[in-house]
Amino acid sequence: MRFVLALLVAGLAHAAEAPKYYDLAVKADLAGDFAEAERDYERALAEYLEGTSDAAVSLAMYGAGRMKAYQCKFEEAEPLLLGSLRLVDAEPVSDDRAVTSRLFELARFYYERGMYAQSVPYYSRGIPILMKGGIEAVDPIGLAEALEEVSIAFAKSGQPSEAKVPRLRADEIRARNAGRKARFTPVRFGARCRSK
Repeated sequence: MRFVLALLVAGLAHAAEAPKYYDLAVKADLAGDFAEAERDYERALAEYLEGTSDAAVSLAMYGAGRMKAYQCKFEEAEPLLLGSLRLVDAEPVSDDRAVTSRLFELARFYYERGMYAQSVPYYSRGIPILMKGGIEAVDPIGLAEALEEVSIAFAKSGQPSEAKVPRLRADEIRARNAGRKARFTPVRFGARCRSK
């Protein structure tokens, strides 16, 4: 009986460490210390895998995947980003913010690497969710930039006719919001990774 109690206490102790690691990861992420953030997201993920919710596992996977991508560790990043999206998609009640963050991270993951055809489905799925949620009122230039990227992705993947609509929409948004800047600017790793 003491052995079982000791195992339960040890399991609870591990689970209690996960939020601490996650918080450390977020701080490092915001400070631009991607290597430290990666380590802490991975620690949080290891702890969350010990039996916490899929939402927590997905969040840690998403963080670890982003940090690996930002450091050009694409082979390690991709399964984490895809797995994070799968877990969010499997939730019975959709969290649009969680879904769109995963979709756009995957879209940029492929776009930044010149894999335009692979980025299109993620942009195409994410943009309508953002628009339905009213993103144009909150971050019109951020939306215009995403529309421009999907337009480029369509064009570079051999679908020039599909590229026209998002490009026109982006131009309209920019014209109505002249002088404004994007509220959200994603991390761009493509050029840095290509130069390595």
